[in-house]
Amino acid sequence: MKKLVTFTIALVTLTAVIVLGFNYKKSAEPHQYYQVYMEDKLLGTIKSKDALEKYIDDNGKYYKNKYKTKRVYEPTGLQIKKIVTYSNKTDNVKKIYNQISKNSSFTVKGYQVTVNKEKDKKITKTKIYVLDKDLFKKSVLAIIKTFVNEDEYQAYLDGTQEKIETTGKVIQNVYIDENITIKEKKIPVDETIYTDENELSKYLLYGKDAKISEYYINAGDTIETVALNNKVSPSELLLSNDDLKSTNNLLYPGQKLIIEQTNPLLSVVEENYSVTDTPSNYKTEERYDSSAIVGDDKVVQEGQKGLDRVSQETKIVNGEIVYVNPKGKEVLETNLTYDVSYKLNEFEQLFNTCVEFKYKSNTNSIGKSKTTASCIIDDNVQLVAVSIRCDS
Repeated sequence: MKKLVTFTIALVTLTAVIVLGFNYKKSAEPHQYYQVYMEDKLLGTIKSKDALEKYIDDNGKYYKNKYKTKRVYEPTGLQIKKIVTYSNKTDNVKKIYNQISKNSSFTVKGYQVTVNKEKDKKITKTKIYVLDKDLFKKSVLAIIKTFVNEDEYQAYLDGTQEKIETTGKVIQNVYIDENITIKEKKIPVDETIYTDENELSKYLLYGKDAKISEYYINAGDTIETVALNNKVSPSELLLSNDDLKSTNNLLYPGQKLIIEQTNPLLSVVEENYSVTDTPSNYKTEERYDSSAIVGDDKVVQEGQKGLDRVSQETKIVNGEIVYVNPKGKEVLETNLTYDVSYKLNEFEQLFNTCVEFKYKSNTNSIGKSKTTASCIIDDNVQLVAVSIRCDS
């Protein structure tokens, strides 16, 4: 019996040693955990980085639907650092998520477009966020077609512009003047993220604070006349009114249209070469005929305009000509001088000796060489008296 008790005590002691020994060994092993920081502030420690990222994505259904994206990511300022520790203490993933969502915005993957615009030697940077960079390219194309004739631009792109034989115009270059960079990044969901081509095009054309007015259609109005009378282009008018699809749209009296004054974020530059036939004005030559009767003017030769063929290079920015470089001129038809002869009356003859004159009240004092004259003008700027003195 005594031996049995001794054996039992020994067995219990051995079991305790084994159990305690194994437990001690287990707690002494280091753990691989993750510390979560937001803007360098420690939020807590989690067992799995993947578990937190999955929890963020699973709770981002609203943003997935809004932006038609497959995944929602952690905020840009979130840092998850791997650590090795002997401590068993960790935080719940949901608790960490709630801390993050209170002060930070989750992100979606997209593109940051930066427009660098120089004005008065200062560069301003404008950031635009899109989920698809092709959306930005399409919107830029829409802006180009607002300021450049669409058919001419398409022919320029296709290389099908007609060669100038006599007169005409060819586009030499079309480009955006600003420096633009496109970079893939995670975009905070509280930023303005463009997903619609028309909305982005409006922003590029009108800016954030567009000046908007309303116009009500009158009988006989067309899209072209409405655009012209409101100092916008037909393309700008179409862009401001979603229900108008083309310049051929029918309008009805009383219909309301939106007129937005452009403030383009981009500078669309068109450089072209043109040859045009331009009328040239004729000169007028007057000759004094002492044998003629006063007031009986005689036209010796009728004037006739000439015709010049002018070639030039033109630079246009957002629809406005900013530079013209003349390249040549060919006279096609010579103008004829308008030639007339007449006789001056006494006052007119004396008045014409006043080559240089200066108004002083109602009296002009004029002088030339050794001849001086005083001319009195009435309220209708008619010569009423002249006195002249010639020094020997």
